[in-house]
Amino acid sequence: MDFYENEDKNGIRYSWNVFPSSKLELSQLVVPLGALYTPLKQTKNLLTVNYNPVSCRVCKSILNPYCQVNYQNKTWICPFCHQGNNLPKGYHSITPTNLPAELFHTYTTLEYKLSRAPPPSVCYLFVIDLCTEPDEFEVMKERLLEAIALIPENAIVGVITFDRNIRVHELTFSQLPKSHIIRGDKRHSTKSIKEMLGLPKIPIVLERKDLTNNNKSNSSPYSTIHRALQKASNCEFVLSTLIEQLQPSYWPVLVGQRPDRAVGNAIHVAETILSSRAGAGRIVALLSGAGTVGPGSIVGFERTHAIRSHHDLLKGNAKYTAPAKKFYHEIAERASQNSHSIDIFSVALDQIGLFEMISCPRLTGGCICVCESYKHENFKKSLNKLFQPNSSHFDARIQVKTSQNLQYIGCLGNCFSANPQKAKKKPTISLSGTNVGKNLLQKSSQLRISTLTNNQTFAFQFDLVKKKPNQDQNEDNKTQQQQQQQKKQNKTQQQQQEIGLIQYRTLYQHNGEGWRVRVTTTAHRIVSAQTRFQLIKCGFDQEAAAVIIARESMNKTESAKPKNVVRWLDKNLISFSTKFGTYVQNQPRTFQLEKNFSLFPQFMFNLRKSPLLKIFGYSPDETTFHKHCLFQENVQNSILMFQPMLFQYSMKDVPKPVLLDSSSVQKDCLLLLDTFFVVLIWRGKKIAKWAKLGYQEQEEYKDFKALLQMPIRDSYNLLNDRFPSPRFIQCNQGTSQARLLQSRVNYSQRYTTSNQNIQQLPNLQFENNNENACLTDDVSFQVFMSHLKKFVCQN
Repeated sequence: MDFYENEDKNGIRYSWNVFPSSKLELSQLVVPLGALYTPLKQTKNLLTVNYNPVSCRVCKSILNPYCQVNYQNKTWICPFCHQGNNLPKGYHSITPTNLPAELFHTYTTLEYKLSRAPPPSVCYLFVIDLCTEPDEFEVMKERLLEAIALIPENAIVGVITFDRNIRVHELTFSQLPKSHIIRGDKRHSTKSIKEMLGLPKIPIVLERKDLTNNNKSNSSPYSTIHRALQKASNCEFVLSTLIEQLQPSYWPVLVGQRPDRAVGNAIHVAETILSSRAGAGRIVALLSGAGTVGPGSIVGFERTHAIRSHHDLLKGNAKYTAPAKKFYHEIAERASQNSHSIDIFSVALDQIGLFEMISCPRLTGGCICVCESYKHENFKKSLNKLFQPNSSHFDARIQVKTSQNLQYIGCLGNCFSANPQKAKKKPTISLSGTNVGKNLLQKSSQLRISTLTNNQTFAFQFDLVKKKPNQDQNEDNKTQQQQQQQKKQNKTQQQQQEIGLIQYRTLYQHNGEGWRVRVTTTAHRIVSAQTRFQLIKCGFDQEAAAVIIARESMNKTESAKPKNVVRWLDKNLISFSTKFGTYVQNQPRTFQLEKNFSLFPQFMFNLRKSPLLKIFGYSPDETTFHKHCLFQENVQNSILMFQPMLFQYSMKDVPKPVLLDSSSVQKDCLLLLDTFFVVLIWRGKKIAKWAKLGYQEQEEYKDFKALLQMPIRDSYNLLNDRFPSPRFIQCNQGTSQARLLQSRVNYSQRYTTSNQNIQQLPNLQFENNNENACLTDDVSFQVFMSHLKKFVCQN
């Protein structure tokens, strides 16, 4: 099966493309039944039509190629609920040779432009941290002015600055700047903030000149919300002047103390202001440090008290964490219900509290960008990409429909359940099939995403249900023998022809201008694993399965220690290899996996040692950022996070991908490492020496100059296509930054800790100078596989 072709056509990948026929058979496959769906992927031959879709009167599913159509009676039968429906008048001219687009099997993904009133303009509210170093603050203002110039003219903008207090700036008068100040060290309710700022109790539409009677009683044309939120085209000069005149915080910071930052209250005030206006919006928070004042603080004033680490979280020594997470979670729930997203740009050398604030971008579909300085290019590119046209869409809602032989379980992704009360009635089942307490699984079939990007991917989980007897058959006049024969025939037909249908419906504001619905319908064969096991095996997508397992492992880290999650991965890998491997009992050398299963153990090995599960050397904020990106990205980008790509450039051969192994690290070549978070160009000792001598500047060494430019050119393509923009590093062999490459490659050649001899494995070249060997406690992939084969063959 060509999984990539299906992804280009429908933007979806399944772990199993052929489904088993029962829950028991599915549980024996070890890897769960899941789908990775990118709703707004720019798919191949995507067709957009200018009319509303035809939906079922009972289950509201959309007309699709798998429906049965009666061309004479102009009716169609829904394949999800098996109810008959009348076709509208516009479809009465259809014939088997004259079909609308939604009935063609080539258009299983179709987009409809709805004839609805256009939504209100999108609002961008900037929350700026004033507790920033003066030189960094000046660079931040330059970057912010460049990004604001990209905002559409019909968009609504606003500015909030904060240090110890929060300032809501007005954008009406340039000669007399005015702002409303709110204390940051006090806990404010939403009601009290609205009263202080004079905000309306009922959300209003700022673009309307004639306000309704209800809005007149709550807000006048000169209220705070009208002065704080203005159309970009009307306040361009005022907004630019305001940002240029901003100054860092004037509050003194004593030696040994941290600045006063009311981060929690600033985001709380921003969401309260946006909630007073009808329409989608996004809060763009530029943060330079951790919150120390008011609700949402994660650390105290004294620098002698370090910010919590992973060890503190495991031991329960982080006293600020629990109340801060609860505070930000409440803000995130309100923001997601109001179609507001919260984006966090962390620009600091230390942690700012992403671990506590993660609910804000996770539940709203917001983005996270982590960098060390406003001067870095990844901050500039990420901020500019945020406002590029057609890069983000707003107020999205995804609904999943399944046929009666399938059951929808939940979604692992950056989204929010649209009907959480109904979701509580459903069983709490995770991908592993076990009951879990604290998890990130959204169990509602209706999801809300305040901001949806073209690359955002969600992991949906499904299960099989017990077959229900057909109650429509009238068996009163049949004998027992006829009934038994009929049952046998029906059973054989169901085993051969049973199909499971899944439909995804995504309603969203296209670039904030108009409403659209994208509908994707997929059909899958359901066969018995006892008779058609080989067919099920051929439908296994090991890349999609690895990403689904990675998301489930991240879900488990919410309630379990990383070591226990690694044990769970090992246990599942042993069960998986036992199920699908061929071997002779007690003979590990005979163990083999088929081609479409062979890479799965390698994925699990790299996942175990990746920053997603390896917390040593990483802060809670870094781990949170990595987890957020995994829940956001598609299959290929997700795999890069735990199994990076390594490309080799040399004078001897053309550029090519090489193994992520120490044998690929040679002193006479260049390497390009792509970990999704970092794009690194590594130069061997010989290449670095030649470049230092300036050979590339000489006419007779044109080929060497071209060699140096190849990885730089390829890396720019990666940097321009990715959001948020990754870090870009160039280093030489033996330097400090080269450790990023050393930490990700597999060391098949190493020193032993006992006698410092070299331990060589078969089929590997080893140089006399032993430069590729390393003293490490990490287990190599060869040793990992030998132990896996031993466990499987002795089971």
